[in-house]
Amino acid sequence: MGVQDHLSYGENVIFEGRAPELMIDKGSSFGVYTLVITDKKRIIVHDSGGFFGEEKVYFFPASSKLKVQLKDDKVHLVGKTVHYHFDFPLDLITFSKIYKAFGDSYFGIDSTQTQHCLIFSDWDYTYSAEYLIRNQEIIIRFLGSEQKQKSLVIDISEIESLNEDERIDNLLNLKVKVKMADQIVDTIFLYVPHSPNKLKILDLIKNRRSIYNIASSDESVTPAKLQSQLNKESKIDYDVYVLDNQQTLRIVLKSNLQTIISKSKSEIEEFYNHKSKQTVLKIGGNYFFVTPKYKENKRIVQFKSQNIDDFLFIEHIGWISGGLEGQSLSEQRVKIDMAVSSHHIDFLETTSKLVKTGFDIETHEIVKDNNLLLVFGKDSLLCVEIDEKYHYFEYQSLQKLVNPQEYQEQNIIFDKYMVPYHYTQSNIGLALYRENIDQQAKFYSNKSLGAAKVSPDNNYGKSFCRFEIIDEQTSEKVSHYISLKSLGQIIYNAYIDSKSSLLMQKTSKVMYRSMVRQLSDLLIYEYFGQLIALYNGINDFYNKDLKENERTANLVSYLYYGIQSQRKRMDSISVYLPGMLNKIEQDMFKELGKPFDDRYFKELQQKLLGISNQMKGSLLEVENNLTHLGVLIPKRSSKELIDERRKSGYKTTGIGLAVGLGLTALTGGAAFPVLLAPAFMALNTSNSTKMMQLQEDMKTENEQKRNEFYLLKALDLYDHFIETMLPYYVSRVNDAIFECYKKIARIYAPHLDNQYLKEAMFSRIAEIYTYKKLPVDQTNSLSREELLTEIFESIEGSNESVRTFESSLKMPNNLPQLKE
Repeated sequence: MGVQDHLSYGENVIFEGRAPELMIDKGSSFGVYTLVITDKKRIIVHDSGGFFGEEKVYFFPASSKLKVQLKDDKVHLVGKTVHYHFDFPLDLITFSKIYKAFGDSYFGIDSTQTQHCLIFSDWDYTYSAEYLIRNQEIIIRFLGSEQKQKSLVIDISEIESLNEDERIDNLLNLKVKVKMADQIVDTIFLYVPHSPNKLKILDLIKNRRSIYNIASSDESVTPAKLQSQLNKESKIDYDVYVLDNQQTLRIVLKSNLQTIISKSKSEIEEFYNHKSKQTVLKIGGNYFFVTPKYKENKRIVQFKSQNIDDFLFIEHIGWISGGLEGQSLSEQRVKIDMAVSSHHIDFLETTSKLVKTGFDIETHEIVKDNNLLLVFGKDSLLCVEIDEKYHYFEYQSLQKLVNPQEYQEQNIIFDKYMVPYHYTQSNIGLALYRENIDQQAKFYSNKSLGAAKVSPDNNYGKSFCRFEIIDEQTSEKVSHYISLKSLGQIIYNAYIDSKSSLLMQKTSKVMYRSMVRQLSDLLIYEYFGQLIALYNGINDFYNKDLKENERTANLVSYLYYGIQSQRKRMDSISVYLPGMLNKIEQDMFKELGKPFDDRYFKELQQKLLGISNQMKGSLLEVENNLTHLGVLIPKRSSKELIDERRKSGYKTTGIGLAVGLGLTALTGGAAFPVLLAPAFMALNTSNSTKMMQLQEDMKTENEQKRNEFYLLKALDLYDHFIETMLPYYVSRVNDAIFECYKKIARIYAPHLDNQYLKEAMFSRIAEIYTYKKLPVDQTNSLSREELLTEIFESIEGSNESVRTFESSLKMPNNLPQLKE
């Protein structure tokens, strides 16, 4: 027989359960334990007995109550008699069927759980919790160990409506916005099995003072935090409700439901903070920051019908300096937020949120230079430095709104605090002005400007590099930022104004020689400057924290591509620089109405190509050694090899093995005769012997040793080229340019007293002087003049080497005398 055989006529099972939730004391070992609950308010427990046991049937006493417990996010139905006990976890629907069939009197709530409940917004996911009513809040604490959310607060005043669910007794349906299980929901269900407590909750909610009693039917209600700095002494930080419809917006205090702001939407400007998802309202001259209590799907709450990308509020966007409409902000940059629309920009101090300044876009010009926005207007000069690291998206959106123009060398200079100034240059110096162009703020003489030291590795924006000058009044170094192009023009003007009276007093022959010296410097820099810079860059690889194999591979790539590039550059200089100089001379003599014979520059071109071919041969030998190298993983550090080579090489012999002429432009013609480099190759015995030994060892060494050999050889060849051959080639180039202009001097001679010619020569001197003063490139603080100095120092070293070598060849005076 089964449990069904013990049902009366018309009795139906509404629940059936089995072991292990049901256990029978002294029950059969192999029988099936079954419990059924019927619609006749009966609970029947059946033990089938199995193969060897006896069937048994038990009936739960009508006088006993079923215990209800809430745990593990379920309703547990618990019962116990002397023969059996059970504990069935039920979903709310199943329990409700049993509850309705039996009635409230058959159930008893666990005395320790009178404050417990089930809470859910989705019927498929219920959560066990306990609740506490405090003031106007229902505080829910979740009990499930796997529940990420630990608590939930239901503000009773924010409950829009309340209903008792007809399907399940003691189930409350609350229309209220809360965050549960990482989602914002509009409705929650609260199952409170303890009926007296349920009635208390009902009474509390029905008698609540709710924002929905104040809001009209066409107003939406948004709980939020409202913050604003009204002035330096007064600020607000309130919990509020924002009520809005098509025409108006009201802000009501949560604490007493009093309206504190009521405005037509036409009187309000609304901005949107995409980063924090805040809505920012500008009412009058104040900004009010509205942080919604619940941010649905991370969307911004919007009160006005407008494109949120056209009204941006950008926090911590950067710094401002300068002034607007004659009002200076401060002597240093100020950290700011920005409220931006297509017609107006306001700047707010980041910490206080007070409006610092603002301007109408249509009355001002906005210029951008990378992360800088420069604002020009009547009595206005403002710089906004954008913190691109944190606000790339906001900066791009900002540019779309204000549509700035690209920087076009406007006369702007910054001090060391990044405060912008206008500037003008006269024949006595440079005058700096703030936003008020009529009041001079700073002044530097042309003399001090001529000694400016540039550091382009300290850039501001894209175009502005740092330079230092000596303030003649304080004798201290002063830093400023300006574009390289503008600085070049300033240095040029300063040189013209400071030297014009002196140079114009000199004879035309002296000025011609000065011009030729400058042209020689220009050609020598263009030919050899990059080679010296490439050589100096080798040591940089050993100042970086790199793995040895990575360092070596990078060094090989650096040398290979650097030398390859310089070999091509030599051809370009040899061909095009004489052509450029010829064009300058042709144009100048055309102004004089005189012809100019270009044969001298053709001869110069041929000589330079010859020198270039010789130099390329030496460099090609270095390049060929580098082509032997694959992935370099040397057994010994290449730094050790280089140090070993240099200890036994040129630099410590006292001879230097470098020869060449001192530049006529610098020595006035006094120089040693040119000695060809092959005459000195015998002095390289130490390194040559070492190379031969390494080459012999290479036959028995592995591929790594082979790579070491070729790297060392390439470095040694380049070192030899720079230390020995370069001064020789410098002297050849120097001779070529002076020989060329010595012939051209005959064309100049009849016209040297011509004022136009003198001014043209002076202008050319100033241009090359300025060119030398500026840095090698945008990433290097080394000026071209300093690089030239290194080249000239190698010449002086060569002269000293020649003296030492000549001395070593002299016959001693104390030789023994032959007897007659």
